[in-house]
Amino acid sequence: MTQLNTDFQIAPLAKADLVVYKSSLKAAYRHGLPNRYGEDFPVDLLMPEDEYLNIILKSDIERSFVALQNGAIIAGISFRQDEGSSKAYVNEIFTVPAYQEQGLMTRFFLQLDQQLDDIKTWEYGLVPGDSASMNLFINRLGFEISEFMNERHPEDDKQLPNAGKFIIQKKKP
Repeated sequence: MTQLNTDFQIAPLAKADLVVYKSSLKAAYRHGLPNRYGEDFPVDLLMPEDEYLNIILKSDIERSFVALQNGAIIAGISFRQDEGSSKAYVNEIFTVPAYQEQGLMTRFFLQLDQQLDDIKTWEYGLVPGDSASMNLFINRLGFEISEFMNERHPEDDKQLPNAGKFIIQKKKP
C-alpha cells in the first residue's frame, strides 16, 4: 500500500486521461470485489464494460472528476447531472488499489461536494451486501436510504437497472 500524502488535487477528468481513468477504475474493481465478496467471486459479472464506460465518460450530462497526486490519478468519480438539475446521480466511484483503506475517498468526495455549488442532492444505487460502500456512503459521507428498488416498487417495470438496490441520498443543508 502506498502511503497517501495528505495533499491531492481535484480536477475535472481530462480527455487525455480517459484510458488511464478506465484502467484505474477496472483495477479498483479487480482488487476490491474479491475483498468484499470473497476470492471466488466472478469479478467480470460486476466489471463495467468498455462500451458503458465510453458512453458515460463522453456524455454531455456526465461529469467526471479525479483526485491527483503528483499528476497521477488516485481516485475518481463519475456522475450524471441533467441540465438545470441540482441532483447528481453517482455512476462510478473508485480509489486505485494502492490508496484504498486510507480515507482518501471520504476526503475526495467531501472536498468535491464543497466545490460543486450547483449540486444540492447526491444519489447512488447501493447494492445490498456491499459493506465497504455502505460504510463509505452511509457512515462516512452521511447518505441516507431513500427507497428500495424491488418487484413491489411502484416504478418497477421488471427491467429497472436499480432493481434490488437501495437508493441512497445526501442533501446539502
